[in-house]
Amino acid sequence: MVNPPSRKIDERLYVNRYNVHSENHLHVDQSKCQECRDKPCTFSCPVDDYVWDPELKRLTVFYEGCVECGACVVVCPYHKIALDYPPAGRGVNFRFG
Repeated sequence: MVNPPSRKIDERLYVNRYNVHSENHLHVDQSKCQECRDKPCTFSCPVDDYVWDPELKRLTVFYEGCVECGACVVVCPYHKIALDYPPAGRGVNFRFG
């Protein structure tokens, strides 16, 4: 039997450390974002890196807090999101302790 995690997801994400790279590693081709009805990237990202602005009709990407899980790539119905992992030593450093 597997024991459930002892901490909530927010508490677990808090212990991660980030060495943010100066370049965005999440690449979004926004040509289809306006046509996308459900915007699954905005609710599938565990750290809320994607925010849809209905006034500007534009998707804003906050790559600095990305946990590099790839959920956004999988859920985009138009396959317009690409994840290029940051260079070694950059990005998220998972700490489970």
